[in-house]
Amino acid sequence: MKVTTASDLPSLFATLPTPWADALGGWTPEAMDVVTRRVQAASQDRPIAPEDPFRALRLTAPHQVRVVILGQDPYPSPGHADGLAFSAGHGRPVSLRRIFSVLAADRPGFVPPAGGQLDRWAQQGVLLLNPVLTVEVGRIGSHLECGWQALTSQIIQILCRRQNPPTFLLWGSKAQDLFQAACPAGASAPVLRTRHPSNDFRREFMAQGSHFLATAHLVDWWAL
Repeated sequence: MKVTTASDLPSLFATLPTPWADALGGWTPEAMDVVTRRVQAASQDRPIAPEDPFRALRLTAPHQVRVVILGQDPYPSPGHADGLAFSAGHGRPVSLRRIFSVLAADRPGFVPPAGGQLDRWAQQGVLLLNPVLTVEVGRIGSHLECGWQALTSQIIQILCRRQNPPTFLLWGSKAQDLFQAACPAGASAPVLRTRHPSNDFRREFMAQGSHFLATAHLVDWWAL
């Protein structure tokens, strides 16, 4: 279904992909209601993005997840957010341009794709997950306090508890805080941390690059 305003959210929740719904044990109606009410209070009838907040979950099932990239919240500019963290339906936001720059630095000759979508990463088992799944168009961070973390923290917990947990790439303080709160103490999941690529992270440029190199045995990051 297509989400355009907060009034569409109740219908969206009924479309939570079955593999994730089963793994989560059923996300509670109370939690869904909290998100809906808070998004409605924050944005009323103004447009929200992306059109499919569950797209990352539709493209990558729980058993397929090899790497998790945790971001913050969707791009607020019209047409940018496509349901995958850092991916862009149209154009190249600053974060995505910097990610492509790191890929090019790690592999000379890499040519970024004409578009900004990262679907091929998702198809290789990369869960591109924002802790917050919606944003009001034009208002960065507008839904950070709307309760989405109740769902995304459960997703992280499920993956952390796997016998062979995926590698977590935590990009930015929001991602790191959510992981710290969600992942059980003593969990063996491999974790790599860096600043959010929307920031000027020149001093950590190679640190973020090492995330791609360190997980190149799991994902062909340059196949875009």
